Amino acid sequence: MNDLLEGKLRICVEIRHKNNDVTICFMFIDDEETVYDILNGSAEFILVELLNQEIIYIAKSDIKAFKMCDTDKDEIYNIWSFDPYAVLGVEASIDSQSLQERYISLLKKTHPDVIDTNHLHPAFKSLATDMTRRILSAFEFVRSELSAGQEERRHE
Repeated sequence: MNDLLEGKLRICVEIRHKNNDVTICFMFIDDEETVYDILNGSAEFILVELLNQEIIYIAKSDIKAFKMCDTDKDEIYNIWSFDPYAVLGVEASIDSQSLQERYISLLKKTHPDVIDTNHLHPAFKSLATDMTRRILSAFEFVRSELSAGQEERRHE
C-alpha cells in the first residue's frame, strides 16, 4: 500500500458523508494532479489516510461535502459549498467589519501569491486560485446582502 502513496503530496481534508458523519483524513495527489482531478476522476473510491495512520478507501458516492483543512486544523475551507456563508465560514448575522476581517484573513491564507511565497507544492496553486475566486464571490454576495439589509432597515 505504501508504494501507492510514495512521492505523493498529503492534503488534510474533512469529508462529510451523506449520513452526516465526518472523517478527517489525508488525501494523496501527484505532482500533476489537483484535488478536483481526484474527485472528478473515473475511480469510484478515494484512497485516504486516517489520523491514526490507517489507510482506507472512501466511496465518492458517500461524500456529501468536502473541505480542505490546514494541517493544524484551525481553519477549514468549504471547497464544494455553494452557500457563500459556508465558503467564508461565517453566520448570516455577521456585521460588515467582521465580514471584512474574515475576508482578509482567508485571502492571506489562500491567495495564489501566498502559495508562491510559502514555496508550497505547485498542486496547491490551482486550488488556491479557485478558492480565492470562491471567497471573492462569497464576500461580494454576503456584502451585498448586508448592504440590502441595512438599506431596508433605513426605509422602515
